[in-house]
Amino acid sequence: MAVADCIEMSEDWSTEKVQQADDWLTAAGVLSLSEVRRRFPAKRAMH
Repeated sequence: MAVADCIEMSEDWSTEKVQQADDWLTAAGVLSLSEVRRRFPAKRAMH
C-alpha cells in the first residue's frame, strides 16, 4: 500500500481512531500515521 493510499484511507478517521493507529504503528517500530500525514501532505503524496 502506498503512502497516498494510507492517507486517503484514513482521512475521515476520528481522532481516537488515528491515535489507536499511531499507538499500534509506533509499537511495531514504524512511523505513526500522524507522522506520515505530517511528512507527506495528501496533495504531494498523490503524485
